[in-house]
Amino acid sequence: MIAAWTANKSEANILVMLSGSESTIFVVEQDAEIVGVGAIAGPSISLNYVDPRHRCKGVSSTLLATLEAELVMRGVDVAELKSTATARAFYLSQGWVESAPATPGRFISAHPMRKRLSSVLTSSGQ
Repeated sequence: MIAAWTANKSEANILVMLSGSESTIFVVEQDAEIVGVGAIAGPSISLNYVDPRHRCKGVSSTLLATLEAELVMRGVDVAELKSTATARAFYLSQGWVESAPATPGRFISAHPMRKRLSSVLTSSGQ
């Protein structure tokens, strides 16, 4: 899974992400195997990656809910992320909205999105 996720990332970029004081990394394990990894940095979800063999099984939804809950605990009212075109429909289905036009990237376009996290508090009963 790590090889697939890192295919378009440099070692330097990954080290910066992992060592950032604002970054927090989360993993999802099933049967002692990491099947998903997510990260937050400041008010942003900077990563939500699920091994393709485990997609459409609730892993990404669970990971996203965990990331959103962590942001709420940190006092973030409006979260941000940059979605791929592939994941855009997923985020829209989870209450995220587009916040700006897509921008071309090195390999793929980024779709800026945001979500008011007060809805996370309401739906989780906190």
